[in-house]
Amino acid sequence: MQETKEPSEEPFDISFVPREIKTQLLAEKKAMEGNRRMFRATQGRTHAYCRECS
Repeated sequence: MQETKEPSEEPFDISFVPREIKTQLLAEKKAMEGNRRMFRATQGRTHAYCRECS
């Protein structure tokens, strides 16, 4: 079982986060936003990629 950690009282300094991690997090965020847009655009259609339903 994992130990629960209390939140830090110190402010978070993102400058200590490596560039690779920041880039990965941004890419994941953009992908999630794209998925949400695709879902909204295809709501109500039986087959999102079907020419008959488009």
